[in-house]
Amino acid sequence: MTEDELVIFDHDFALKQFSGNETMLITILGKFVSQNENFNEQLISSFKSEDLTTAKRLIHTLKGVTGNLGMTALHHACKEVEDNFDSLAGDLTKLQDNLHEFLQLVELTILTSQKYGTQDPVANPTETTKIQETEPETEKQKLIAALQRNEFLSDKKLEQYLSALTLSPADEEELRKLIDDFEYPAAISLLN
Repeated sequence: MTEDELVIFDHDFALKQFSGNETMLITILGKFVSQNENFNEQLISSFKSEDLTTAKRLIHTLKGVTGNLGMTALHHACKEVEDNFDSLAGDLTKLQDNLHEFLQLVELTILTSQKYGTQDPVANPTETTKIQETEPETEKQKLIAALQRNEFLSDKKLEQYLSALTLSPADEEELRKLIDDFEYPAAISLLN
């Protein structure tokens, strides 16, 4: 699985971490949301004030928590930022460019966690169970499958999908907006 295809929330993995206790998982996800809802602002503030120790701690802590909760895409993104931290920290402009997708992924992961507790677990679209019985063949099918799995789509991966679709400019613009706003069900509807 490539980084572009990592799952936002691996329900099965997370549930195993809590010995199948769905109520405990929902409680912990609620705590994750409350503790990290201001993460992006805190991280940006740390960089602007050149408090690199706090920035490193924030990223490292988030990496550990997301790894334990099955938030695969964000866990890998935290690891990448952490591994490249020293080279990025010296150039604020380069850092801001590189953090754009990371900050979007933090937002999407928090949004997914917030929504999780309000959905019927049986019908929860964030589960990693098979969504399609057959492997998607076309780019459109692959995009729909990725959206159904709540995968984070990097700009590069989204461009790859869009270049293979035959959408009107208005529909393409609307699809981009829906995906940017993490409105995946509406994006799927537009594609169908």
